[in-house]
Amino acid sequence: MVYKKLQPLVGEISWSKHIIIMSKCKDDLEREFYIKMTKKFGWAKNVLIHQVESRAYERFLLNQTNFDQSLPEKEKDRIIVEYALKDTTPPIGVYRKDRKILIPIV
Repeated sequence: MVYKKLQPLVGEISWSKHIIIMSKCKDDLEREFYIKMTKKFGWAKNVLIHQVESRAYERFLLNQTNFDQSLPEKEKDRIIVEYALKDTTPPIGVYRKDRKILIPIV
């Protein structure tokens, strides 16, 4: 069950962000995606809301090209989420590698 995987992530971001994710995302993999991306990029609450409402998870899934041909069916979603977390390009803002911060685009 994915809840066992999500449980250790509870302390990684604020409770208000968890409430947003839990109320707006119905799929456990989608929830994991937003929790980990929020932690990785330091998204503020408003940025997280924008990402969820603009369907960043779905857009990322649709951006994939050859997963249908190359991966077993039950491994696709898990691998896609793990790949997303390794991406160094932030979905919103400019990432300064020298300072290791995300500068939001306003």
